[in-house]
Amino acid sequence: MTYLEIYEAAVRLVDEIEAGDSPDYESRAPYLLGSFYTEQIPLQKKLDAANRAEPIEYEPCLYVDLESHFPLSDELIAPAVNYLAAMLVIDENEEMSDQFFDRYIDGVASIAASLPASLHPIKDCYNCLI
Repeated sequence: MTYLEIYEAAVRLVDEIEAGDSPDYESRAPYLLGSFYTEQIPLQKKLDAANRAEPIEYEPCLYVDLESHFPLSDELIAPAVNYLAAMLVIDENEEMSDQFFDRYIDGVASIAASLPASLHPIKDCYNCLI
């Protein structure tokens, strides 16, 4: 999947609810999707570890080429669409933006909740002598 497909899905989602076209959507999308990508790198690394995938070095970026491949897991596509939709309409329709943002948060939270827990030893600080 490409970033352009995510952008087009977000615009379709926005247009289903509110008719109208904002010409600045396409100019803002690369920055917004770059922000989403950078914010989700820690979650993606946890997904990679949970799936026992080869560790990949994800470089943070502030701008993405819409024609490029979406490098994160497929599980993050729906949250990306909702995040982008929320950010695109935040100035025009705050209520609708909040609905999309809630869907984004729910999507990311459900992905995080599905990850296996990791066990770490607990340091005993109460019985130590100083």
